[in-house]
Amino acid sequence: MQYSDKYFNMPDFIQEFKTIEKHHNKIKHQFSQSVNSIIQQHYQYTLHDEILSELLDQYANHIINATSSVIDKDLSYPEYRLKEELERMYWLTQKRNLLNNQSLLFEKIHQNSKTFMVHHFPGILNLSGNGFRLLEANALFYDSVFEYDLNDYISRNSI
Repeated sequence: MQYSDKYFNMPDFIQEFKTIEKHHNKIKHQFSQSVNSIIQQHYQYTLHDEILSELLDQYANHIINATSSVIDKDLSYPEYRLKEELERMYWLTQKRNLLNNQSLLFEKIHQNSKTFMVHHFPGILNLSGNGFRLLEANALFYDSVFEYDLNDYISRNSI
């Protein structure tokens, strides 16, 4: 059975998807490189292997997806749902005790993620107050998770 709809063109849809995916991969690579540069400066020697690359890719995906998600939610959610999600993010961050031991490395990575979000997602400038707080909560959460994973990786590799 062939799908036919005068408003839907499968080749155009596939091309649009490929364009979006190409853009996503480009900014993911840029973000990963910027974070890797911060890590290299912090430890003052070269770290790079498949595991670190995977950590950087996962982190970049989390930041990119969370940023897109918050912008979409801010546009479509009623204010009370934004507040509920914000409360859940605060609860999750506190429950996991993620923000207790923020290091200089964490501060640099967090600043980098915020700069990246503003540069690549101009929709951030139109966020509501709760949308902006939700974005910050997501960034803090994923920055903290990344720092935890990075410290675990470093300790396991006796670096």
